[in-house]
Amino acid sequence: MMWRWVAIGLIIIIGFSPISAQNAGRIPYMVYVEHDQDQFGLDHLLFVNMHTGITTQLDVYGERYTPFGYEILYLDRQTNTVMLAHPDGTTRPHPFVQMPTDAYRIDWVISQNAEMVAWTVTWRDQLGQLATITYVANADGRNLREVLREIDLANENLRALPIRFSDDLGTLYLDKHPDGIDPYLFFRQYVAVYALDLIDNTIQALPEEFGNCICGAAIGNRQFLRLRLAPDFSGFDLYLYDLNTNNRITFPPLRLNGYNTGGDILMSPDGKLAVYALAKVTPRPNQDPLTETVFVLVDFEAETQTVLTTPVQTFIRPITWTEDNSAIVFTSPRDNGTWKVVLSNGRLNRVAQTTFIGILR
Repeated sequence: MMWRWVAIGLIIIIGFSPISAQNAGRIPYMVYVEHDQDQFGLDHLLFVNMHTGITTQLDVYGERYTPFGYEILYLDRQTNTVMLAHPDGTTRPHPFVQMPTDAYRIDWVISQNAEMVAWTVTWRDQLGQLATITYVANADGRNLREVLREIDLANENLRALPIRFSDDLGTLYLDKHPDGIDPYLFFRQYVAVYALDLIDNTIQALPEEFGNCICGAAIGNRQFLRLRLAPDFSGFDLYLYDLNTNNRITFPPLRLNGYNTGGDILMSPDGKLAVYALAKVTPRPNQDPLTETVFVLVDFEAETQTVLTTPVQTFIRPITWTEDNSAIVFTSPRDNGTWKVVLSNGRLNRVAQTTFIGILR
């Protein structure tokens, strides 16, 4: 009973409205996770019925929990199997998104309408040379095909990383991503973003992508927002490209002393706003580095960027916009919890002790 009222409170606080049974073919569920519930990293997946507030708990050793239709896609760390978790508490291996036994990594992305999935499998040969194969398919497995095969002949240690589908599902955006760097990245950051045409499999670099910065980027509906190091290394410049015309807007820079890393760009669904993180990272021997983060609000129409929050020491990332693009939900890759910032006041408030994953409709 307690979970029911907690869940209803979270729906109100985070800003998602319960959906009436008349308007939904399936009962919608809000999904949360409680990380590291034992010494081996056991997670509690929590499926909260948005009609009743009743919670179903599922215990898994997983990572990279991703809403996919009416299930949660994740990697089982113990078996290296890509799994699906259902709100009824059952799990099953994904029928076709899987990592071969001789591969060592798999990355995936789901289209915004959950109709398509792309995944990249990475291998290393006996000499340590990287090879990646990228596949796409309809969510039900139809039209499964290989769309890109790359071998790192120059030994640059770069692998393909799928980022996003275009809204028309005709393009897959990827990054030439340094292999092995993810544990050391504080935010979602990219090196050289490119577009793969899913009709003819041709590749085209996005505007001014020269691979000269591990920085934040985001792609919306034919929009490309990109952080890059300033020429004098005093901070980051921000650019917005129209991918239809290649026109570019350069935003007035923020020069915040000591803030030396930037990323986790999240564009609003209406394509008018974005938020991203700037952090001051101080290394410490044999400990996690100290981080101080501010979040920056970008207004595309006004062509401005402003600091949205006061500096915070909590390591959090923006994951979704809510309340008609007037608020942003944050979670932490390290700590259990969910936070929210309302644009009108910029205050960061913790709204749940568990970590929000998404809504299954």
